[in-house]
Amino acid sequence: MQRIILLLTGTIRPLVSDTSVQPDAVVRAHEYRHALTSAATQLAGTNTRIIFAENSGHDPIGLFAHCRGIGIEVRVIPDSDQAAVRGGKGAGELALMRGVIESAEFADAQMFIKATGRLEIVNLAAFVHDAARATYDASFRLDRRSGFSDSRIFIFRKRYFTILDAAGRAIDDAGGLHLEHSLAQTVALAQRQGLRWRFLSVFPRFRGYSGTNGNSYFTSAWAERVQWLKFHLFRLADYFCAGPRG
Repeated sequence: MQRIILLLTGTIRPLVSDTSVQPDAVVRAHEYRHALTSAATQLAGTNTRIIFAENSGHDPIGLFAHCRGIGIEVRVIPDSDQAAVRGGKGAGELALMRGVIESAEFADAQMFIKATGRLEIVNLAAFVHDAARATYDASFRLDRRSGFSDSRIFIFRKRYFTILDAAGRAIDDAGGLHLEHSLAQTVALAQRQGLRWRFLSVFPRFRGYSGTNGNSYFTSAWAERVQWLKFHLFRLADYFCAGPRG
């Protein structure tokens, strides 16, 4: 069974001043510390390789040293081609992923779980379990009607990222084309190449605050149960309307 790589992306100091409702780098760094520590704790003993990729290089609280001390690899990948400045947060995130995934050390079949590093996900082990037994090439939540996907956490092989990277070159947050749209577009593109996509089977239990509107992802256990139900109804609807993918 191959070793799964959890790739956590982050920007401690926003590269574009108006893209985040929380611009304070110190506050953001503490949010990252909490979420990253949770990830390392949850996955201890699972043989999961955790990589934190960050593009501002700003570290006001010693976060990078803390990560290394708890077994998380840190990759500082500067936004040298100004992808985030030109295309926005989604383009910057894609560039971070590219900086890690395109390494020759990873085979085309290598399985990654990409997650937003600032958000705590309290059931990460379930995603690792699913990815380790995957017969698909990618798995994420998709809304076919709006052409929008959930990019906060998704599972994919390196060969699938090649398709996402090509589709993502058109990302322009200011123009209304986001990473979530590009990720959604990959399903049809990948299927034409014989790759297998499947709707995400694990409901992600997020903790933290949205970087877009500042809303909390967790308000109550009851609200989370309602979201869980909606998630699985959406998954079943996709299955019966479009058929299984992998």
